[in-house]
Amino acid sequence: MSDFEMLMVVLTIIGLVLISTQDHKK
Repeated sequence: MSDFEMLMVVLTIIGLVLISTQDHKK
């Protein structure tokens, strides 16, 4: 994979983690 694809995957995972954390707090 290219560096751009790796970056997109990382950002997607971080986004999902943040959303899961916010939902868990509520």
